[in-house]
Amino acid sequence: LSAGVPTIVTPVFADQADIAKKLAADRHGDGTVHLSKVTAADLGARIRKVCDDPEIAKNCQDLKERMAKEDGVATTVSFLEKFMKEEVATGNYKQKQDALLQRIKK
Repeated sequence: LSAGVPTIVTPVFADQADIAKKLAADRHGDGTVHLSKVTAADLGARIRKVCDDPEIAKNCQDLKERMAKEDGVATTVSFLEKFMKEEVATGNYKQKQDALLQRIKK
């Protein structure tokens, strides 16, 4: 997406099916069924669909421009510093993890 072109997600595990749905909903690409079930015809049709759709092309270019303006490293460092200060150093993170483990054990 940072290159300004649509993405096709062929889910294999974890959250990839959700990512495929989000891409399609936001009109930045599309997704297929699970990799073990996708056919060449289906994949080809989806590639053609996202490449031929001017709205998807425009959305991808707009996203590329927005992404280029972001400073991902600075944002990540800021998030981690805040997390360490407000969650780890205070013990909040440990309390939350302990509570989660207790719920799982039930």
